[in-house]
Amino acid sequence: MTLTQLLDCSADQLEKLSDAELLKHFEPFLNVTRPERARTITPKKTEPAPYISPSKKRAMDALIAMGVDPEFITKKKGRK
Repeated sequence: MTLTQLLDCSADQLEKLSDAELLKHFEPFLNVTRPERARTITPKKTEPAPYISPSKKRAMDALIAMGVDPEFITKKKGRK
């Protein structure tokens, strides 16, 4: 494959183009070669839902029904 085939233009044709026409012609290449024009993909951070056993779920539901705040169970405890 030659440069003429890659650019869809010969060197003589490129020299005759104005600056605006050159920018329009090379637009697809600028999106790849210019970092500020490149598309960025932001990774989505998702935390997996913690697994709660059915028996623990029933116990927590019972505590909630009695009016007790079960937050102390779900908090992570650090070492001292």
